[in-house]
Amino acid sequence: MRHARLRYKIAVVSLAIFFSFFALEAVMRLEESITISLKHYKNIQFPKNEGVYCILALGDCTTALGGMDSWPAQLDKVLNAQNTGVRFKVINKGRTDTDTSVIVSKLDDLLNKIKPDMVVVMSGINDGIRDTPYDNLEIPNKKRYPPQLKIYNLTRKIYLAIVKNIKRTRYSRKSNISKNCESGIINNGNSYAFGKQYNRAEAIFKRKIEINPRDDEAYLRLARYYKKNGAYSQAVEALKKAIALDPKNYKAYIELGDCYSSHDAFVEAEETYQKAIELAPENHVTYMMLGYCYRDQRKHQQAEAMFKRAIVINPRSDWAYGELGNLYAGSKRCADAEKMYQKAIELDPRHISVYVELGSCYMQENKISELEELLEQAKKRNIYNDRLYALEALYYRAQGNDKKAEIFIKKANEFRAKYYNPVTYYNYRRIKKIVTERGIKFVCMQYPMRSIEPLKKIFDSNEDIIFVSNEKIFKEELKKARYEDLFVDSFGGEFGHATARGNRLIAENLADTIIKEVISR
Repeated sequence: MRHARLRYKIAVVSLAIFFSFFALEAVMRLEESITISLKHYKNIQFPKNEGVYCILALGDCTTALGGMDSWPAQLDKVLNAQNTGVRFKVINKGRTDTDTSVIVSKLDDLLNKIKPDMVVVMSGINDGIRDTPYDNLEIPNKKRYPPQLKIYNLTRKIYLAIVKNIKRTRYSRKSNISKNCESGIINNGNSYAFGKQYNRAEAIFKRKIEINPRDDEAYLRLARYYKKNGAYSQAVEALKKAIALDPKNYKAYIELGDCYSSHDAFVEAEETYQKAIELAPENHVTYMMLGYCYRDQRKHQQAEAMFKRAIVINPRSDWAYGELGNLYAGSKRCADAEKMYQKAIELDPRHISVYVELGSCYMQENKISELEELLEQAKKRNIYNDRLYALEALYYRAQGNDKKAEIFIKKANEFRAKYYNPVTYYNYRRIKKIVTERGIKFVCMQYPMRSIEPLKKIFDSNEDIIFVSNEKIFKEELKKARYEDLFVDSFGGEFGHATARGNRLIAENLADTIIKEVISR
């Protein structure tokens, strides 16, 4: 009898626990469903900007350039020409020579100021080359058990937070730490930063500051971490602290100048770089950064002088020759640009981006034999890159060999499927998080001619993202048009800065997606 009562009590308690968990899970799922519904409701409300559906266009020179012929300007015209009953306003905040880190750093301010209903991003080409295999990427395990339970995820987050606080408490009790240990902490932080494990790097550098609050180098490294993650206000704060601790730390001035320049605070940037030059007049890096600052202001003569000064200080800087070449190429001085690129390759035969830029110059000048020689040179040196494959495709297309061109386009896409750029990867994820958490529609658009798949691969889920591919429409258009009809150059490999006709294709394709995915629903 006693055992029967005990079993009965155990059964009642078990059922109570089960139904409690069931009720909590149901409440959490209901809350998530309401949140998603509210986001969707906000997305279809048009009075946010006085009855106008506002679209914010973000990107690099492919978005910024063209004036009234740019794709954002043409998108505005195309959308408002449709009989949707909705008035549209497309705001172009593209910027030349920008990258995804700058977009992340400016995003919150832009969203607060403009209050868009939709954000369209087409960027990444200026982030650098793809050099990291996807095999090295720590992708969250989507199949961990039980992935569908909200209460499991909540419990796991609480557990991880407790463990983190315990570790922090234990660490803070270690008061006497040797110089060798301090050095080891910094080295570990650098290793994590170079390995793109930025969250661990931040923790390491913060620990170093806790141990020695007067270590200016730890603040400098922490600032670099913040810059990599687009947290420029935190980077500025850390750099000012580093300078306060050591007013002669010229590296901190260089990093601070870069922060100012990235936010168009050019006067402050120039003053900061000049201070760095005073402290270290023979450091060529400062002249390079000041050159970038002048270039971004369209002060090309001053930028040229700075790049040349960097070369005088460091005649073996392939970086300086390459950037001087880029400056000349942007000013249509292709002959001068080619000389600079050739010198850069002579100094560093494996400088991949220079091969791409030099090849683009050859394509613009229709120097097919020189392009052929350059591509052969790259092959002999075992240099492979998606943009080089794309250039080779353009070479064969110029020869009228479309079949061969498609082979190299395929190779370029295969390369992109295997390798990624960590900067692009993490910044796109941050952009998506910032935008969608505000209930704003997020449109992720690929460059012309390129496959959309590498962009899709960035995200764990396609939820809350509208993808737009410009691959098929441009390939179809090239069957009846010349490359020069759609692009003015080939800086991206298989694509370049679009002509008015090319931008029109982008605008019409994007408009179709917006009307189909957003307005018609």
